[in-house]
Amino acid sequence: MAYHIYTTKGLILAGLPQGESDKYYYIFTEDLGLVIASAKSVRKNESKLRFGLSDLALSELSFIRGKNRWKITHAREIENLHRAFAPDQPKERVVARILEMLQKLLTGEEKHTELFTLIEDSFQFLSHAKMLSSELRSFELVLMLRILRMLGYGKEGRAYESCVNTTAWSGHLLDDAVLHQKQMTEDINNSIEASQL
Repeated sequence: MAYHIYTTKGLILAGLPQGESDKYYYIFTEDLGLVIASAKSVRKNESKLRFGLSDLALSELSFIRGKNRWKITHAREIENLHRAFAPDQPKERVVARILEMLQKLLTGEEKHTELFTLIEDSFQFLSHAKMLSSELRSFELVLMLRILRMLGYGKEGRAYESCVNTTAWSGHLLDDAVLHQKQMTEDINNSIEASQL
């Protein structure tokens, strides 16, 4: 029986042990949405897959659909966000919180290519930008609101609208967002509450 192989980029959101040496993963993929997939013997030192399946890795992945779950057949790391942001712990914590929330918000295998591109581009900007703590807070709030909007949560017409209704990033945008942090925080909390997470 021939299996179709699906190859796409994906962000490893979490990996959980299964059995003696296997693991299953929550992966936000560019082409398949949120995928729960298993990898055989990945916890063994000789596994070729394990390097591409580290938590917070952006990887090129290949899957086949098994009877009950996706199975990972190939994983090549493109970038490890944990290593990229490790020298800057405040940034690393922001990345971890964003991905943790993303895992909670995404449901099922629904393609979210725009959202995937937003996350990828935003983390690229974050890795190169020098930010004060207030600007980093603005970055996190704006990105959370953009994610919520793309997934159908939140209200439009807010005072900070110009910061959220674009996918671009700039120091000027972050400075503007600083003025609206309180309202942004309230709106994020209200949206999360409405989503019943």
